[in-house]
Amino acid sequence: MVSWFAKGAEGEKFVEEQEEKRKSAGGNDNVRNWRFKLGYDSSGYIVPLDDLTFFFNEHQFQANGSYYNYETCIQDVEGECPLCENGNRFAPVGVMSIIDLTEYKKKDGTMSKPKKKIMVLKQGGRERWLKRQKKLGGLAFKKFEVTRSRDKKGEATGTMEDYEKEVDPEILKQLAPSDVDANEWLKPYNYEELFMPKSAAELRKLIGISEPVGSSESGGDYQEPEKKSIKDLI
Repeated sequence: MVSWFAKGAEGEKFVEEQEEKRKSAGGNDNVRNWRFKLGYDSSGYIVPLDDLTFFFNEHQFQANGSYYNYETCIQDVEGECPLCENGNRFAPVGVMSIIDLTEYKKKDGTMSKPKKKIMVLKQGGRERWLKRQKKLGGLAFKKFEVTRSRDKKGEATGTMEDYEKEVDPEILKQLAPSDVDANEWLKPYNYEELFMPKSAAELRKLIGISEPVGSSESGGDYQEPEKKSIKDLI
């Protein structure tokens, strides 16, 4: 498991590496939440940076007043998953890295710029994109127009996609933010790190449920060791 901290000289190197990763992601500190989504009855343009080859089970759940919380299911990893036990159903998903080329006017009146994002696809979208991938011989560096219907139950990643053309990576690099390495910007995310599952204890704390009685974290059934006299010890 990758450590989440480092000390001393290694710590200095760690900070530099993480800062570069943050910048390469476009400056967002929480890359996992940089998910591509469309509004109802709207369209956008994307360019995948890799093929759809990474799959896992993911939970979406409500916490801290928001329904947009996502965590990797650990049922097959630890044999138990607090989110499953709490009644939160998981969904098999596939992920790929994309450059979102969708243009729109922001609240401050400026136009949006291309951003590197994660596209998390559930059943309908996953199946459609896998068919596209097979038909086109891959998805990387191909431009697509994606559309979301008016159906509120339709996937936020889009309900239809149309292939437009191949995109030259060198041209795409010119759209990278000025403060990031363009070559790194076009590299797919490291999904094993990005979606590394939390432990059962961490998930329980996240959704506010207590540890099972008897677990070391709960302190249940803990018995103070029997105190012996000096005569018994020596």
